[in-house]
Amino acid sequence: MSRIRRRKKKNFHYKIRYLVVSCFLLFLLFLAYLLIKPTYGSYSSKANLKLDVDHAFYVFEDDLFQFNIQLDGIVPSDERYVSTFSISNYDTEKQSEVDLSYEIMIKTTTNLPLQYELYRNESYEAEQATNILASPNLIQDEDGAWYNELKVEDEFVFDYQNKHKDVYYLVIYFPKEYATDLVYADAIENIEVTIDSKQILE
Repeated sequence: MSRIRRRKKKNFHYKIRYLVVSCFLLFLLFLAYLLIKPTYGSYSSKANLKLDVDHAFYVFEDDLFQFNIQLDGIVPSDERYVSTFSISNYDTEKQSEVDLSYEIMIKTTTNLPLQYELYRNESYEAEQATNILASPNLIQDEDGAWYNELKVEDEFVFDYQNKHKDVYYLVIYFPKEYATDLVYADAIENIEVTIDSKQILE
């Protein structure tokens, strides 16, 4: 009888230990869920962001154009975010009377781990499409803030004898691997695009 009682006590202790360990693991899973849930909630509430604004710029002489894209709702995804803009040497009323060249430079904040690509006059979805952006250069301004500077190495030319229009697709990636990272849930990224046109002097 004493052996049977000892076995029962031993089995009872094993059950208690198993129950305690199981409860502890469930508690850890619950904590992990509470930590991850706000991130998903924050991202999903902004998941309807579409960068479908079309900016059009007309260059007729020496000029400097800038526009901003503020990414306050971008979410980690396998999908690409695309902003379109165009540059031309004519509009509905006139055409440039001088030969022009222009350069493009993109400056971004460093709040989100984003990747950028820029395509000129071709679909970004084409297999042979060429990204014309150089690798980002990390710079610091006078106030100590850090920025990424992405340049287009080429300079593009519009001769005055013809009508020209270049269409650009700025493609932005926010890798899905960051979907559970709390650090980026409420971060805002700003992109500044600069177009610098100059008259070609012989």
